[in-house]
Order: sequence, then structure tokens, then C-alpha cells
Amino acid sequence: MHSAASYNRPYIQQLLPFPVIDVNKPDAVLKWTPQIHAERNKSWMVMDILLQNSANPEDIYLIDVKLKPGNRYRQLFSNVRQKDT
Repeated sequence: MHSAASYNRPYIQQLLPFPVIDVNKPDAVLKWTPQIHAERNKSWMVMDILLQNSANPEDIYLIDVKLKPGNRYRQLFSNVRQKDT
């Protein structure tokens, strides 16, 4: 799951129905969740798929840090994170 999240490919959806797949489980090496792998590799489509399948929005860090205060996308992103928690 973590490797698949690193690439912006929609085939990750095929992995999600399996009961052993946990979209919030960190990997053994970096302790990153699939959401963090997707964000670090700019896999925006995968991030969207993961968020729609119960990924923790709190794992998204870089987007929030890189958007400057006052940026309309920063506010939108902030609103989405608050809505999901």
C-alpha cells in the first residue's frame, strides 16, 4: 500500500476492498502512512482516493506548511481538515 501510494496511479483503489488493508497504518521504516507517502511524492489523485477511504487528514503536513498565510487554498485546506475531524 505504501509503495502504491507513492505513485499517482488510480489502481490503488483495487487494494482498498481487502480487509487487511489499513490506510492509516505506518510503514516499518519511515513510520509514514500511505497518505504521507502520497503527499511527499505529490500523488494528488492517490491522496484524494485515500482521503475518501478514511485516511487521516492530520497526516497531511507539507501542503499546510508550504501554503502561505492568507492563501485561499490554505483556508480551504484548513476547512477540509476541520470538517473531517
